[in-house]
Amino acid sequence: MYISFEDYVSLGYDAVDTNDFDRIAKKAERMIDNATRDFYVIRNIEEDTFGLRAQAFKRAICEQIDFINAGGGTSYDMANSNFSSVSIGRLSLTPGDKVSNKVVAGLCREAYTLLAHYGLLYRGVASTW
Repeated sequence: MYISFEDYVSLGYDAVDTNDFDRIAKKAERMIDNATRDFYVIRNIEEDTFGLRAQAFKRAICEQIDFINAGGGTSYDMANSNFSSVSIGRLSLTPGDKVSNKVVAGLCREAYTLLAHYGLLYRGVASTW
């Protein structure tokens, strides 16, 4: 795991207690790894020389933990179970406004913004020069 309960608390978060932390943190970390295309699976987060990026990554996990805890599930679950309209012919589902305003690419807005700001959502190709 990227963060411990102590890291979570030291970064200023307190919505989750120690009993639920590991379970929720694992979900949040899987979602963040998916969004960042396993950036810190490939690299060691503790050896990252750009400390602000590593801290933003950890804060994004904390934001996602709080979001999952508040909603009782993952943002994917929330987005898929709360619809403002459903059509049956040529199936058309429209997420409810409350969820769609809070979720970007399956992540809560706060986590997405932190990751994007430090380039962790970059999809381009690195230079080989």
